[in-house]
Amino acid sequence: MPYSYRQLLFEQRGIALALLAALIFSVNSLSNNIMPERVSVPMIVFWNVLFFLPAILFLRWDLNENYRTRDVLIISLTALLGLIAMSFGVAALTSLAVGDASAIIFSKPLFCAIIGRLFLKDTFSAFDAGILLLNLVGAVLVAKPPFLFHTTSDQSAHRYHKVSGLTFAMASAVCWALNYTGVRKLTEKAIYDPSLMLIAQTTIGFLLYAVFLLLGSPSSQSLEISDLGFLAVSSVTNVLALGLIYLSLKSQTACVVSLVATVEVAGAYFLQATFTTDIIGWESILGSILICLSPVWFSVKGLVHRDSE
Repeated sequence: MPYSYRQLLFEQRGIALALLAALIFSVNSLSNNIMPERVSVPMIVFWNVLFFLPAILFLRWDLNENYRTRDVLIISLTALLGLIAMSFGVAALTSLAVGDASAIIFSKPLFCAIIGRLFLKDTFSAFDAGILLLNLVGAVLVAKPPFLFHTTSDQSAHRYHKVSGLTFAMASAVCWALNYTGVRKLTEKAIYDPSLMLIAQTTIGFLLYAVFLLLGSPSSQSLEISDLGFLAVSSVTNVLALGLIYLSLKSQTACVVSLVATVEVAGAYFLQATFTTDIIGWESILGSILICLSPVWFSVKGLVHRDSE
């Protein structure tokens, strides 16, 4: 009996790893949110991809013979989209409340479904469409666009800053959806290597940051010791959470991992209420719940479909 209990826990280790990854992602979001303004978004992204370098130790060299020119292009484009999504996400977290930014970025299942329908010929039922509509309503409630929600004169002074953050968060969700589409194409061809994707993002990130510096950016100047601490926390939590996600996918399906990942939104709001002065309104709470319905529904749907096969 004790052996069976331990065996059960071992078989469900993927859920624990995904849960831990979601909580660490929440800490990563908070660290980016409270990052000093003198630390630029390109600097944050550069540090994040710098910590991807150890992935070279886990490259699957046996797949080298399977890559074709088209595959290399897909890998490069997918890595670039992931890097852009990360950049937009960091920009959103530096402009919005950490919970709101995380919730809007988490609306990517909406765009995954749309892109899958357009490019991968995916099908979904009327109920799926209803869930996606609720996801869209949730994103609107969290975003609270000025043309739909009344704002006071004090709030309108920060309207441009908030709209920029909302735009960044939505762009991040779209880019992540496109990134996932590329990953799906690579997975279908059995040539997807997570380590190679991280190394590709690192290579592209280094090149783009070099261009950024050549354009005369002062982002590397006037950094203090505390800034390096924030950057280290952001980078370590990001790579640690990604590593845990990849480990969880080895013992659990993507459906289960996506389901557990909804905890990230709740964790982000908890950290926002604990460590920041941002007020959490009822619209944000209701909107985040509606947003989380999409990954929950599609995860449960995927599990039921797997069990019926």
